Amino acid sequence: MRLKNRFAELVAAHERKTARKWTYEDIARETGVGMSTLSAYANNKVRRFDASTIEPLLAFFKCGVADFFVLEEDDSGELMAVALA
Repeated sequence: MRLKNRFAELVAAHERKTARKWTYEDIARETGVGMSTLSAYANNKVRRFDASTIEPLLAFFKCGVADFFVLEEDDSGELMAVALA
């Protein structure tokens, strides 16, 4: 199994809810999370999850951890160990 985030889905939902387009620059300004980190989340390239990054994103999207992350099966069937720093 692989832990994936729903960042891109949450951005789209936030855009619908607020009736405006949110760029990574906008989100970075609102959350304090760097644009390169936001891009990594959007492309599910993040392998280490820091509370200092996740907490502002959860607050921005007004969601919980279970809304932000999802476990998906991959070909290996392995479970990825995850720890919040």
